[in-house]
Amino acid sequence: MKKFSGPLDFAPFTGDGRVRVEPPRPAQFPGLPIAVSNSQARSMIQLFMEFGYSNHSPNARTLWVLLLYAQQHQLKTKLTTQYEQLARTSKVQIASDKIIGYFFERIE
Repeated sequence: MKKFSGPLDFAPFTGDGRVRVEPPRPAQFPGLPIAVSNSQARSMIQLFMEFGYSNHSPNARTLWVLLLYAQQHQLKTKLTTQYEQLARTSKVQIASDKIIGYFFERIE
């Protein structure tokens, strides 16, 4: 992945940093999205662009921010759902369907 450089366009999270932004309705992203302030969203975006990835809990409360940003800026990304591993033997791995988190990354 190429290191990001240059000024960021934070749209749609511009304006007063104290203003809270609601997730899109109806829900179109995984998890249980919650509202965030513009400043929180910008901070998340800056870290995501700097490091190229973001980890999220199973509730994925703020994942929608990065997914929406990536959609609107046509970023190439990959979202991986992480599942709990219940057992592992030398030949067989048994996994449950319990989500333990999400890993979101830029792929270019």
